[in-house]
Parts: sequence; C-alpha cells; structure tokens
Amino acid sequence: MKLTPILACLATGLIAVTAHAQSADKYPERPIRIIIPYQAGGGTDVMTRIIVEKVRERTKQPFIIDTKPGANTLIGVKALLASPADGYTLMMTSSATFHTAPLVVKNPGYDPLESFSLISYIAYTPVVFVINSAVKANNLKEFIGLAKAEPGKYSIGTYGRQLGSDLFQKVAGFKLNSVPYKGVEAVNAVVAGHTDSMFDGVFTALPYLKQGKTRALAVMQDKRTRFAPDVPTVTELGYKNMPNVPIWYGLVGPKGVDPKIIDKLANEFKIAMQSPEVIEKLANLSVESVGAGPDALREQIVIEYGQYKKIAEEIGLQPE
Repeated sequence: MKLTPILACLATGLIAVTAHAQSADKYPERPIRIIIPYQAGGGTDVMTRIIVEKVRERTKQPFIIDTKPGANTLIGVKALLASPADGYTLMMTSSATFHTAPLVVKNPGYDPLESFSLISYIAYTPVVFVINSAVKANNLKEFIGLAKAEPGKYSIGTYGRQLGSDLFQKVAGFKLNSVPYKGVEAVNAVVAGHTDSMFDGVFTALPYLKQGKTRALAVMQDKRTRFAPDVPTVTELGYKNMPNVPIWYGLVGPKGVDPKIIDKLANEFKIAMQSPEVIEKLANLSVESVGAGPDALREQIVIEYGQYKKIAEEIGLQPE
C-alpha cells in the first residue's frame, strides 16, 4: 500500500519518537563528558572525580572530565550550550554560574534557569573569609580597621567577580582592591601574599589554614561549620545583614535533554551522594553531600539569584 504524504510524514515521526524513546531507555551507552568551568586540580574538579567514580560503578560508563576555566564560568557554559542535548555532555558547576555571571557580564548569552536542563543540586561547602598570615590582624575587626586606616592598601583575590565580597564590604563599611583570578589561582595568590584576603570555600581554604599560611576570620553564614568550628560567623560578629553565601554545586545539561535521561541522571547522582564512601570523602574535603533533584536545584537558583540581583542593585553594579 502506498502511503499518502501526510501518512508518510506521521509514520516517519512515529519512528523517530520510538527511536528517541529507546535511546533514552538504554542511556547511557557511551562515555559521558562533564565540563568543569574551573581549573584542573581545583576543588570542583577533585569533588567531581570522587562522585562520578561512584556513578561509573553503576552505569558501567566512564566519565571524561573537561576543565574549561575563565570568564566567570562563561567559557564552560558556552561549551556546554554548544553541545548536543543528548545527555552525553553535562556540566558540574558552582553557584556563580547561576547568580554571579548573569549579573556581572553584559549579554552573557544564557538565562540561569531557562538555558539549562537542571539535573541535581549536588553539594555545598561553607564560605570563609581568610587573610594571608603575614597580615597583622588577629580577627575581622582588626582587619577591617587596617583597611579603613589605609584605604587602597589591602586587596582581595576573587574567582572572577564575587558579589558576596562586594556585599560584605558594603555592609561592613570598608573597601578592598579587588583582583580577579581564574579558579585556584586566587587561592595561590593569597597563600603567597600577592593578595591579602579572599572569600573561599572551606574545602580549599582548610589545608592552608592548618599549615598556618592563612587565617580564617569569619564563616559567611548564621551557624558555625563543623569543618572549622573555631571560626566565628559573620552573624556572631555583628554583621546580621549578610545572607548565607555557601558555594554550592549543581549538575546541568544543555536545554532539551530528554526528561527520562534527566530522571536517570538525577537518580544515579542521588544514589552516589548517599553512599557512605562518597559522604566521607567529601567530608574530608569539607563538602556537605546533598544529591537532590531538579526541583531542589531550581529552587536554590531562584532564591539566590533574587538575593544577588538585590546586591547588584544596592552596590550599583554595571555589567561589563
């Protein structure tokens, strides 16, 4: 029987839908690439390798880590969004992708919610304010006093632009010279004394704190962290207008990934994040395991984007 053009078109579409569904059912069938928009060897890289090794055990597929640092994570984001939405290219990124880059970069080329397939809210680590050990300040009050007494002398290294840093300086009434770096370079700079201070995740800061190369003056949240219990919070120190600003990590794909694939990935990463082995290894890095699904990730993005948009407006930030 000869099909009419309309029936032929419908038949072709049905075949394509069936093949697509079968492909999703068999996923994953080959290696999965994970883009990390930070330098190799940094905290996100190390954390991701721990997690995906556990996922690999169940999926029987290797994960290829592809680090693409720079431009407030924009280089990695562009690489992700240029990839097919087939579930074989993902990105493990930090909160900066969703609330900092869209506010500090003019025309970033993506929307923090609508441009991605959201998969999992992976983990978080508290943020601490640290100074180089040579700086003659034993606590936050003394450091702020130094900065106020000699305007323009003291500096802060940042991972690109950090709006939390801008907010804290505004709330505390002092000003530091901001020096942007790519990823772990910011840590190396404060350890070497090229910059005087920085806001950093506990997991990258802690080794240098233990070695005495840096000192932590405050945790940027309401409650002390178990990873650095002796460090006071900004709330304790009287800065009650500072919101909690943890570094958190999310797994995303380019927009359009099949919902079945998203569900599979979210479930596999949830199982991995609940593994006692992964929880212990991440705790050794001062990272708290979460492993929640797409809805939790979306909620986190919405809340923090609103907070940081307000910060940008308060400090009169102009995207560049």
